[in-house]
Amino acid sequence: MADEDLYDFGLHLLDEILHDSGHSLSGIPSMFQPVHDWFSTLRNRLITQQLNFDPESENILGQEHVTSLTGDQRYAFDRIWQSIVGKEGKAFFIDGFGGMGKTYLYQTISHAVQGQNIIVLCVTSTGLACLLLPGGQTAHSMFKIPINGLPVDLDTICNIPKESLRADLLRMAEAVIYNECLMMHRHCFEALDHTLQDLRNSSRAFSGLTMVFGGDFQQILPVIVNGSRANTVNACLAKSYLWPQMEILTLWQNMRLQHSPDEMDFATWLLDIGHG
Repeated sequence: MADEDLYDFGLHLLDEILHDSGHSLSGIPSMFQPVHDWFSTLRNRLITQQLNFDPESENILGQEHVTSLTGDQRYAFDRIWQSIVGKEGKAFFIDGFGGMGKTYLYQTISHAVQGQNIIVLCVTSTGLACLLLPGGQTAHSMFKIPINGLPVDLDTICNIPKESLRADLLRMAEAVIYNECLMMHRHCFEALDHTLQDLRNSSRAFSGLTMVFGGDFQQILPVIVNGSRANTVNACLAKSYLWPQMEILTLWQNMRLQHSPDEMDFATWLLDIGHG
């Protein structure tokens, strides 16, 4: 914990001791009060897990990552950073082919945000991909998205009671990083949108949380059993009512290539496959 957090926690402990005798810090003239809601945090293991980092170390790591970003990555980072620290609550989609540095950008955002002692939830659509993000979890695990089919109606929500530890965590978070999201049905994102609006009492898209989605449309799209090409396209995030509300940030520089003629030809060949 940072020194200011230790000091604030000490004030919390003093206040609890005084409460045992019917007093409180608020009754002492010119006495500081604890700023953080330690009572809720210490009793919510999910919040405690998300705050299990050293802000100073995260800040240093974030600064180191920022200095190594490419121009495209830095522009995307600045736009997302402004939304998080300014509490603008915007939604973004990081678009880029494989090797463009999307995962490195997510890691940079996570370290930099945690350096400000802000909770950012890192999720992915698969268990393998979540290993690449700090504190990564699958989206189904974090948001309790229904697995056995999602109704089309607008009342569909995730299985998170409003008075639960997970609901408190989602109310305390400021941002979500959602990697490899394109293989999930758009109804999953719409159900998450409905849930966050309900839990956080807001009618804004995703209740005002800054959402960072990312993926490559040339890779795996949602799998629709016995579905046609039209069914697959219609299930994509790009066909959701949420898509027009997202700012598209595109990465163009391939970080895996040394830009030799052979490697550039190979990269072009891969893109040609993706384009049919």
